[in-house]
Amino acid sequence: MAFDREPGSPLPALRREGILELLATDGAVRAQELAARFEVDAVTIRRDLSALEKQGLLTRVHGGAIVHSLPDDAPALQPQAYPERRVGVLVPSLTYYWLDVVRAIELAAPEFGLKPILRTSSYEAIDERPILEHLVSECGVEGLLLAPQTDGPGSPALTRWLVKSQVPFVLVERELRNPQNFDLFDSVMSDHALGTSMAVHHLAGLGHRRVGLVSTKRSPTTRRIVMGWRAACHELGLERDDRFEHLALHQNMAQFGEFVDDIISAVINKGTTALLVHSDREAFEIVQRATARGLKVPSELSVMAYDDVIAGIGDSPLSAVAPQRESLGRSALELLTQRISQPDRPVHRVLVSPRINSRASTAKASNGSIR
Repeated sequence: MAFDREPGSPLPALRREGILELLATDGAVRAQELAARFEVDAVTIRRDLSALEKQGLLTRVHGGAIVHSLPDDAPALQPQAYPERRVGVLVPSLTYYWLDVVRAIELAAPEFGLKPILRTSSYEAIDERPILEHLVSECGVEGLLLAPQTDGPGSPALTRWLVKSQVPFVLVERELRNPQNFDLFDSVMSDHALGTSMAVHHLAGLGHRRVGLVSTKRSPTTRRIVMGWRAACHELGLERDDRFEHLALHQNMAQFGEFVDDIISAVINKGTTALLVHSDREAFEIVQRATARGLKVPSELSVMAYDDVIAGIGDSPLSAVAPQRESLGRSALELLTQRISQPDRPVHRVLVSPRINSRASTAKASNGSIR
């Protein structure tokens, strides 16, 4: 068939007509071969196949498309030649918090007819575009679940790439703003502000009036934790003299031990009776060093961790705010599925509520009531 072309590629209607002609002849088509044949990128071909599938003219499979019914003698690709549709998953780590999220995505994926292709970055990544480009161009993913760096020098370029690529995506525990319309993109996040507020109210309900917050420096979660903390303190009428806030150094830093000792000194000097600590690892260290300095946990100092990944382990398990990591992963996958099938749907931002797990590290304040 001869195509009338705009510069560089055929018109969409003519290109889709050509795809259907190839399907009628061969019974199946590959997206990569179509992109080369029509001189367009893979994203354009995926849009074509999606539009034709909505019209009931073909069935999309991983890597291409097939007709609804193949003749017996067709030398075409059979549906089993294409496994589930692929989606890329990019997370900063496969340890601690993110492992449960990834496992939830892996378990839920078959239910949605999807196969996750996993890649990792780091919390210090400068440019994550090459990883994403590889997932799209080489792995043939049809959507992305990602938790990228959102406040580093590479964030603006990453945002522009996501918009230009037109690949459906959902942010997990992250937010980015679309520079074209100033709206936020699809995202699924734990409601960390709510979780922190729940923790402060829980401690206040135990009679604690002098409370402190220790939050992890440079964590994307910290901003929302601090926001929830300050809102809860305001609601409860906790004045600045009653509380303090500290940003924790990374545990691997040489000064971390000295930092924890300074926190405990502040607790003693201010008469603090309760601490909320992000994350579990920092909370364990604070409990150990506080005990070594003669503070009794929880009778003199209640400690609540934030994350609940390892807080419940050991002979003295810590009370903790527990983001629902499994629900987070499943919700993100479900939202991505909806975005893939409905590219023009409104932006959805899903918040998953954490819960409080009360254990041995928190108890009633010694004064017994809020003054």
